[in-house]
Amino acid sequence: MPARKRKTVETSVSTKRSKPRKELKENSKGDTSSNSKVDHKENRTLLNNAYGLSFPKDFFDLWDFCKEINPTSPRSALMHTLNFELVGPYEVLSKELVADEGDKFKLHMHWRFYFDPPEFMTTIISKDKREATYHVGYWRDDPKNDKCVVARTSDDNWAIAILGDNIFYEIQHRLDCRLTTAKGKELKSKLEQLKESLNVFCGCRGINVDSQLCVKERAKTIVAPGLHGAGLVVPLDENEVGYRPVGETKSKLIKMFKNIDEAPNDDIRMDAFDPLQELIRYVQLGNDECDFGMGLELGMAMFCYGSKYLNKAACRMLSMAYTLLKRDLFSKIIECHLMDRRREKYARFPS
Repeated sequence: MPARKRKTVETSVSTKRSKPRKELKENSKGDTSSNSKVDHKENRTLLNNAYGLSFPKDFFDLWDFCKEINPTSPRSALMHTLNFELVGPYEVLSKELVADEGDKFKLHMHWRFYFDPPEFMTTIISKDKREATYHVGYWRDDPKNDKCVVARTSDDNWAIAILGDNIFYEIQHRLDCRLTTAKGKELKSKLEQLKESLNVFCGCRGINVDSQLCVKERAKTIVAPGLHGAGLVVPLDENEVGYRPVGETKSKLIKMFKNIDEAPNDDIRMDAFDPLQELIRYVQLGNDECDFGMGLELGMAMFCYGSKYLNKAACRMLSMAYTLLKRDLFSKIIECHLMDRRREKYARFPS
């Protein structure tokens, strides 16, 4: 059985583009209304009741920014410039989506892509047909924890990139990229206007677009990178009980999963399951000794690989791990997701 071993693992963080911009105290017209305190108490209560989660300040800041750009359709405010659409909880804010009291977890399935683990919630999607599964959202290690970071991913594979402390990091990154590739004076002019508006808004709200403080603090608590690369976080006691490694390298796990997935017949596939069953027995022993992170690591690896032959085992493993870690919301989400795991039609609510 693998020995318990705890390491601090840092996930890769996107390279900073430039020095932090100077905060602007007022916009070009001298209006400082954005600098006033904005009360989102009603909206916070609405989303908390709908999702069973708290949402960070920058989530509501982006909503306010988009309302300033397009008061009649804030979810589409970034469409013509960045090909970004605000979705999920923003649809609830716009009253276009109402929580179904008979199925509260349906909201959590809305815009949940094939490789999205329960820790990830999509809030922005790309409407560019060339990047149809590119999406951005929040990463929470524990649904009870108010702290979250921003991540982006694509459903082309299981990799997830942790970006920064707030959603404006990706807005600014996208804007900078578009400015370097934009063709035509009209589009460039719109992008430059958007950049100026963004700088003014962030300055007035005191938003540090490039902040990495939460990302760095989180990195100190990561016990393993996970197959997705975003990092796994589990609580450890004073004796560092809570996690022990699975005992197989990433490449060996992938090979193990591949042998199962690509087996030519069921008999060979059953034989290919034997090494995995051995790891599952180790996880059960780890659970008995309160090393719940081991099951999270193996279950997440199976989920990330994405084979239909691994879905049941991944569901059992992750559901148990989340329950033992007292992350019951995630346990329910993974169960719902693996009953309806799809590679298209991610908007599960009628549009």
